Amino acid sequence: MLKSNKTLLLVLAIVLGLLLSPISVLATETTQSLPAINEIYPNAPGSSESGFEFIELKNASTQDIDLAGFQLKIKDKNKQMSLGGVLPASGFKAIITTFSLVNSGEVVQLQQLQNGEWITIEEVSYGGNAPEDQSWSYFEDGWQLAPMTQDLPNIKEQAEVEEVDVCPITPSIDDVAPEGYEITDQGICQLIPLELCDNQVKINEFLSDPVGLESEGGEFIELYNPSDSVAPLLGCHLKTSKSSSDVITFTENDIIQPYGYFVVNLADKITNASGNITFIASEREDFVSYSALREGEDLSLFANGWEVTDKLTPNQANELVILSEEEIESVQDEGAPLPCSEGKYRNPATGRCKNIVTAETGLADCDPGEYRSAETNRCRKVSLATASLAPCDVGQERSPTTNRCRKIQSSSDEVKPCKDGYERNAETNRCRKVASITGASTLASADDATSGKTKIDTRIIAIAMALILGYGIYEYRTDLARLFSRISTKISRKNSPD
Repeated sequence: MLKSNKTLLLVLAIVLGLLLSPISVLATETTQSLPAINEIYPNAPGSSESGFEFIELKNASTQDIDLAGFQLKIKDKNKQMSLGGVLPASGFKAIITTFSLVNSGEVVQLQQLQNGEWITIEEVSYGGNAPEDQSWSYFEDGWQLAPMTQDLPNIKEQAEVEEVDVCPITPSIDDVAPEGYEITDQGICQLIPLELCDNQVKINEFLSDPVGLESEGGEFIELYNPSDSVAPLLGCHLKTSKSSSDVITFTENDIIQPYGYFVVNLADKITNASGNITFIASEREDFVSYSALREGEDLSLFANGWEVTDKLTPNQANELVILSEEEIESVQDEGAPLPCSEGKYRNPATGRCKNIVTAETGLADCDPGEYRSAETNRCRKVSLATASLAPCDVGQERSPTTNRCRKIQSSSDEVKPCKDGYERNAETNRCRKVASITGASTLASADDATSGKTKIDTRIIAIAMALILGYGIYEYRTDLARLFSRISTKISRKNSPD
């Protein structure tokens, strides 16, 4: 009974062992695979890269791999190195190469010794342009440049999210075009073009030679806006004969109100006695040339043109001062001059009283039948010559080119026929003699020329044949002599008596 129980227990143990054995095998199962190329670092810092470049291998298995029997090689080149040591399970090992890796790219081979022969188990081709801090790394989506990670898993570089500045010309970072700017079709950010200096502003008054030193100031140029709209000066140019560049840079704040003034104060920017001043707008310019001005004399624009005056009126309507030769006021006690009469003022430089004539800047309307010339700014009569041309006589017409009357040419079907012996020239439409005789002589001459040419050709052929015949006789003279001798002998025998 005891023996049977032992037998039963042994059987149970065997069955239990058979049932549990697969579980034990599954729990201790291991995997092993070949090493794989995981990273290539070809461009180490510095001029000498030897000892820093590496090729990294990866072990994807759960067991260590003995690298004896493996080697790294550059395809089609005499560059290889044997490997050794252990590649840990699920680990990485960077192999410092004993040969240099070309920065522009090569083909790396991982080989295994099998039955005494090196067999390539993996081949990787890497490209160029690898920075010093990046290597060619393998990811699930393929090889690409990434930060160098020696003996560590490969990581992709995190691309920095840069703020896009659509308008770099502004100090701030803008994701849309700022106010006053636009993006062109070429993607360039620029200021929205303004219609700069679109106005009717003109030069109205200026003082080129003030009393005293010009370097201390006193010069000025007055601009006037003759229109009923605001005149911005931004983009306008004001130049003088003394300065090659603008004497002032207008800003967006420089504006002339309707029928208003704008004074530009200067110091030693205008030539004294003679010179010119130019105001340049977008589609026009105002040019003033002057000469023979004396110190303290002001040049002002009036309805009838520019006038010299001693009365300075910046930011005011111009006043024309006419010298009074008759009236020189006597000096009162303590040297004080008597006051000038109404409508006059005393010139501080000469001590004389002068008449004051006020004239608002602006041009007077032209008389009926006149218009103002855009070139000279003067009124001139409207020419009615074109409208009052007298009609041409019968049989005449007016030439559109010269505007003069000329005879009407008869049509071609009304041309009189030419006389006998004449023909009409198609180019000049005139009659000319028919050159029949000349034509006949010409034909005869042509026939003679052809006949003469034929005769010349026949002579040339005869001479050539004679030369050929003579040459043949000379060349075969011996044969001809023998032939002639035989013929003579036959004739002789034939004629001799029997």
